[in-house]
Amino acid sequence: MLFLEIGVLSVLVALIRRGQIFRLADLEIRRIWLVTVPVAVILASIIFRRTTPPEIWQPVTGALHLVTSAALFALFWSNRKLPGIKWLLAGWLLNFAPILTNGGRMPVSKWAVKIAYGSGQEGRMLQHIWMSSQTKFNFLGDFIPLPTPLVAIPEVVSPGDILMAVGLFLLIQLTMCPRKKKASESKG
Repeated sequence: MLFLEIGVLSVLVALIRRGQIFRLADLEIRRIWLVTVPVAVILASIIFRRTTPPEIWQPVTGALHLVTSAALFALFWSNRKLPGIKWLLAGWLLNFAPILTNGGRMPVSKWAVKIAYGSGQEGRMLQHIWMSSQTKFNFLGDFIPLPTPLVAIPEVVSPGDILMAVGLFLLIQLTMCPRKKKASESKG
């Protein structure tokens, strides 16, 4: 939900800056259909989890998380010339290291989950694993709590998520409010 909130905030900031929302429709996003992969995987994970025992759905969910990551990488790489996408790629890379090395699951801090959500959130861990001395790349995992009222919907994010949020914010800002060329640049 962080990305939805950042997207809305960025549009509002751009409108305040007199940006034009119609410019978002002019974005030439290549391979946009790849956005459907994470959505389909999340829905499949939720359904699969409700109909199968944990010893079956947990490993499958990890594999599906890797599929989602691959689709996002392909989408970002295909659009790397768009403003802000390099931030999204950098964030993806920071997130992919812990996901790949932990069987398709992102390490998450129990402390951060308690701060963001309160206690009793173990059942929410579709694509996560508790941080421990056995999990790898904990410093890139989800350990930054975002409780309400800091965000509308609480969550725990990673450094990679923060970079990706910056990339999304910049993509919207630079699309809706393009820089005006200086007279010296246009004479070129």
